[in-house]
Amino acid sequence: MQIEDKFDKNILEYCYNNFLKSFNYYQLKNPSNFYISFSSFESDLSINKADKKDFYFSIDQLASKEYIKSRYEYGKIETIYFTLKGVIFYEERYLSDKKIMTKIITNVLELIKKIDDEETAREKVIGIDELLEIVKLEINNENKSRLFWTLSIIQDDLVLKRSIFYINHDLLSVRRHYFKFINLNRRILKKKGEEFLNYQLNLMNLFTNIKDDFEKALLLNEYNDIKLFYSLEKWKEVAIKMGSILEYLITKKFLESKGKHFKWKTKNRSGKPVEFNLIGDHTQFSPKLTYIIENSVFGIKNNQNWSFVNNNIREYRNYIHLTKFIKSKIIFEKSLIDKLSDVFEKLVRLF
Repeated sequence: MQIEDKFDKNILEYCYNNFLKSFNYYQLKNPSNFYISFSSFESDLSINKADKKDFYFSIDQLASKEYIKSRYEYGKIETIYFTLKGVIFYEERYLSDKKIMTKIITNVLELIKKIDDEETAREKVIGIDELLEIVKLEINNENKSRLFWTLSIIQDDLVLKRSIFYINHDLLSVRRHYFKFINLNRRILKKKGEEFLNYQLNLMNLFTNIKDDFEKALLLNEYNDIKLFYSLEKWKEVAIKMGSILEYLITKKFLESKGKHFKWKTKNRSGKPVEFNLIGDHTQFSPKLTYIIENSVFGIKNNQNWSFVNNNIREYRNYIHLTKFIKSKIIFEKSLIDKLSDVFEKLVRLF
C-alpha cells in the first residue's frame, strides 16, 4: 500500500462523521464554524508512534488536494476543516449508494437556480423548516446542521459570496429562524455551481434500469472515473472506460433478454455460415456490435452511433493492453475524445 493511501480513508471517514458536530446555529460562517479539534481527531484515531510520520504525510497529501484544510497555532495543527471538495470526493469514492450531502447540495442548488429563474424581487425569505421540506429533508437537528453547512460552504465557490444569510430573530418583525437570499437582481448561482448541478442531475438519470444498488454504484464509479480522467487529460483511459462500460451494458442486455439475443446465425467474410453465442464468456465485442447494427437492436436511428463505436471505441478499449496500444501508434487528442464522448453519452442513456 502506498504511504498516501495508508490513512486516507480513515482520515476522511473521521472527518465525514464528525465535521457537523461543532456547529453553532446562531452563526453562518464559511468554513470556520465547522471544525474538528485536531487533538481529539488524533486521539480518536489511535495513531501509534511508529505510524505518525505516515499519518502526517496523509494529512499533508489530503490538504494538498484540498479535501481538508488545517489551521495551525504555534507550529502545530489546531483544527481540521472538511472542505466541500472533500465531502463530495468521500461520498463518490466510499458512499456512492448514499451520498447524503451531495444530494442535499444538489437540491439546494436546484432551488437557487429556480430562484434565479423566477424571482423578481431583490431578496427572498424562507424559514428553516420550509427550506428543509423544499430540499426534501426531514425536520430534525441533524438535517438542520447539514442544511446550514451546505448554505455556508457553497458560497463563493458555487454561489455568489454573501448572497445567503441566516436570521435568528429579526427585531423589525415577528419572524424568527429563516434564511434570506439577497442580490437577486442578478444570478447568484455561479457557472461552476450550474455545472455541478447539471452533472449531478445527469448522474441521477443514468442507469435507471439497473435495479441492483451495488451494480449501479459500480457503474456510476466507472462513469465518474471517465469524468476524472477527462479533467486530467488522460485520453487513453477515457476511451478504455467508455468501451468497458458499453460492452458490459450490452452483455447485460443480452443476458436479460430471455433468449431473444442469445444465438446469432450469420455468415463470415468468406460467406460461410457461422453461429455466435452472444452471451458466451469468450465472445468478443465486435460480433456483439455487428449483431446490434445488423438487427437494429436499439432502433435504426442509433445504428450510426453503434457503427462509430465498432470502428473506434471498440478498438480503443483494447488499449488497456500496452502491447496493442504501442503497436497502434495512435495519439489521442481532445477533439477525438470529444467526438467519442458525444456518442458515448447518447448511447449510455439507452440502458
